[in-house]
Amino acid sequence: MPDSFLTHAQFRWLKFALALTAGAIAVYAWHDPLGGPDGGTWVGYGLGGLGAAIILLLLWYGIRKRRFASNAGSVRGWLSAHVYLGVALIVIATLHTGFEFGWNIHTVAYGLMIAVVLSGLYGVYAYRRYPSQMTANRTGIDPQAMLEEIGSLEQQAVELADRIDDSTHQIVLR
Repeated sequence: MPDSFLTHAQFRWLKFALALTAGAIAVYAWHDPLGGPDGGTWVGYGLGGLGAAIILLLLWYGIRKRRFASNAGSVRGWLSAHVYLGVALIVIATLHTGFEFGWNIHTVAYGLMIAVVLSGLYGVYAYRRYPSQMTANRTGIDPQAMLEEIGSLEQQAVELADRIDDSTHQIVLR
């Protein structure tokens, strides 16, 4: 099996994220604060700090992938860490909240973080699924036949544009 960003270094970042998540769950389960768990206990602050550190690391991936001469590890390794730590962040941030949600800015920030992670998971799905499907759709077609098919589609687009307003027609012609 080729080394992809999901299997990078024998799942190093998956193992690290699982250990981090298990540790966070263990500390949360062990801690029994007087007023009940919430983000204001020492465990809540610790988990919040850990979550903030993970977010900063996830942000740094965007910088790392644009620095071609960097010695800070491979981009594949950084992407692997980005994916697995992003998923771990869901659990860590949820534990940080102490499962207390309300109509406040904290819950909005939590919801936005969840939305970002879920959109990233869709990105992983799309990245893994669609290129192979596109390649499978091209099997058995030589490059000349592909160019002819593109020309045919272009001609159909121009014929359809003939039936609509002039500004759209000019855009299609460009």
